Amino acid sequence: LKKKEADYYTIEEVSGLLDALNKIEPKNLKYKVAVYIALFGGLRKGEILGLNWDDVNFNESTIRIKRTRMIKPGEGIYEDTPNRAIALPVEIMSMLKTLKAQQLELKLLLQNKYEDCLAIFRGDNGMPLYPQVLQRWFARFLEDNGLRHIGLHSLRHTHASMLIYLGTDKMQVSSRLGHSQLSTTLNIYTHLFEDSDKRIASDLSDQFLKPE
Repeated sequence: LKKKEADYYTIEEVSGLLDALNKIEPKNLKYKVAVYIALFGGLRKGEILGLNWDDVNFNESTIRIKRTRMIKPGEGIYEDTPNRAIALPVEIMSMLKTLKAQQLELKLLLQNKYEDCLAIFRGDNGMPLYPQVLQRWFARFLEDNGLRHIGLHSLRHTHASMLIYLGTDKMQVSSRLGHSQLSTTLNIYTHLFEDSDKRIASDLSDQFLKPE
């Protein structure tokens, strides 16, 4: 069967996305942080929404992905249990600290009307954010800022393309994405790894074969 290529943003499109994210109002901080974690952590939508505050290690700048929160028609939100840890840029950890402080302020303001669940990503009432809410917000955000529409899951593919662009080892890419087998990573990102391999050949040529 012919496999469909994973959709992802180019480096130039990532730059445009980041410019638009930097203009987001404080009230939408939770969405901004979620998009940053998707882009720079490669998490699936359910993994992002499954993050709890005790999964964050601010001292080590890491998060542990221990659950996914998804919704099943007719049954509501359910959880699954992946398990891996990844490091995030310090800038994102700083955003998480700001988001935590923002939630505390909202809790003090609403008092007993605020549910205060364990989840990082919550609605204004303190309950876990529904998966569709994040997806719909992201779609509107792209449209409002004139950016090419891609699904939220494509930010995970974009993260993979960024890692491959940086020359990250295939096993590290696979581990960071939470794939159980390296072959899964290679099958999804065949074209990107081929381009990376061509750059290796070019670098070898420049270093050892070109006349001085």
